[in-house]
Amino acid sequence: MKARLVRGFFLLSAAAAMAAMTPVAHAQSSLVMTAPETVVRSLYPRSELEKLIVLGTPESLAKAKEGLANSRLVPPDEKPALDEIIRGVSSMLYGPSEIFSIGTDSKHFTKRDSVAIAQLIDASRGKIFAVPQGTDTSMLTELLPALAVFRTEDREIVRVANEYADRFESSGIAPSVIPDLVRAKIAKSAGDWAKAYAIYEKIAGRYSDVWIARFELGCIAYRRGFYAEAEAYLSSVHPLRSQDPKFLAAYASALYQNARFADAEPIVRRALESDPANPDLATALAHILIDRNAFQEAQTYVDTLGRKRPGDRSYLYLKTMQLKGLGRREEALRWARRAFQQYPRDPEFMVVLAGLLFAGPKDGQ
Repeated sequence: MKARLVRGFFLLSAAAAMAAMTPVAHAQSSLVMTAPETVVRSLYPRSELEKLIVLGTPESLAKAKEGLANSRLVPPDEKPALDEIIRGVSSMLYGPSEIFSIGTDSKHFTKRDSVAIAQLIDASRGKIFAVPQGTDTSMLTELLPALAVFRTEDREIVRVANEYADRFESSGIAPSVIPDLVRAKIAKSAGDWAKAYAIYEKIAGRYSDVWIARFELGCIAYRRGFYAEAEAYLSSVHPLRSQDPKFLAAYASALYQNARFADAEPIVRRALESDPANPDLATALAHILIDRNAFQEAQTYVDTLGRKRPGDRSYLYLKTMQLKGLGRREEALRWARRAFQQYPRDPEFMVVLAGLLFAGPKDGQ
């Protein structure tokens, strides 16, 4: 035994010495290594991609898209259909809101993929497309009809969509955020803000990348008058949705209600570019401009508010203050009297009216 080990040692030593003495012809060429994560993505089977899609988070959908592009295990003729499904689910959950349509030639889709895409198209129109009898189902076709809830308030369709979400979750096929998003949307539509808030809070705690949960938490907090909480939630979404008009309107309103006028002004202006007739945004910008004595510029937004809400308290107050700021005392006094008649117990209007009365007319008026 010892002799064999010694002999083996000398053989290895000799081989090493010979290798060191022998020039290597390709010594200057480098070995190209594939990154481990690329290898993993190239080995994604279809089943793993479907799990990422039904998980339904922004991160999982992005991974599914990248994995599909790199996968060597998904047949090339199935990739276009899966790519359309990923795009459709992303659009339904996270925007932009649109009627889903096929962006590629669908004649080569498998029957199962054709059904899944038909479900997405109908869901984007607020309808349910049931799997025809005899068609092979998949985890996608078991869940996709639930997305219809994001495009309709029809009670029957909402009920059926909720059943799809419940069945999928109960089956334990794969984890998914979609059933909870469906239930939260239903609760919000029903005006059950406490239930919706609890579900969105659960989602936000479990999936940090599901920004829509934090957005909705901010909107619900705002609606309930918790403006500081609303701003905290919405500010965490701002880096991701700084170009989204719907987000900008909500965030601007929260900043305004927290008297963060300097921070709110540029965001209010950007939101108004997409929705120039929005009375809430017009109120905010008019007030901000009046607060910094830009009375002439404020007139545009005061007038916008007046066209939408002529009897609104905010309009009467801002109109009075804008005219007062311009030095048009008599007009301001008429508006203050009108406001006081409509809101006789409002202490702010009492103060404004008294101030105008005691100030008396100025020279030239």
